[in-house]
Amino acid sequence: MWSLHRHAWTAIEDLEAGELLQGEAGPVAVVSVSLLDTRASVYNLEIHCEHVYQIGVDGVVVHNACGRSKSGKFTEPQLPNKTIIKKNGVTVEHYYRSIDHAPAHLHVIGQGRSTRIGANGRPLSNNPPLTPAQQVVVNDNISLVRSSVNKIKNWLKFQDHLSGEEE
Repeated sequence: MWSLHRHAWTAIEDLEAGELLQGEAGPVAVVSVSLLDTRASVYNLEIHCEHVYQIGVDGVVVHNACGRSKSGKFTEPQLPNKTIIKKNGVTVEHYYRSIDHAPAHLHVIGQGRSTRIGANGRPLSNNPPLTPAQQVVVNDNISLVRSSVNKIKNWLKFQDHLSGEEE
């Protein structure tokens, strides 16, 4: 699980009460950690080539253990394709391999002024509103917008984690 306190991936059994984890809408506090004396099947998941995904109602960010390399380091989360949507003269894309920065967002271009949107499909603060044509394209593809921004968030967190290791 991604611990905001440690700025690192942390095994569930190592979490402590009060520790903050990264959730979809912000920090989620650990209330307690209990080991159960039961057996259950568990599975390693790979979702769209990702080893980072969100679980539970709070969308807590977790990492698949099979994403570790032989050195024990985690594999880099994959960014979505640069062009997310291209429909009716509107393009939604990101620039994270070249010039972009946090917070995670997408660029909506065409059929009006360019604007940046978050996972909720709404413009970031100080960005122009979506035109009706842009809004239709975003609304029709909101799940793709949300998953793409979440992939970018995970990639940015991984990059932050790497820069913290090198210090």
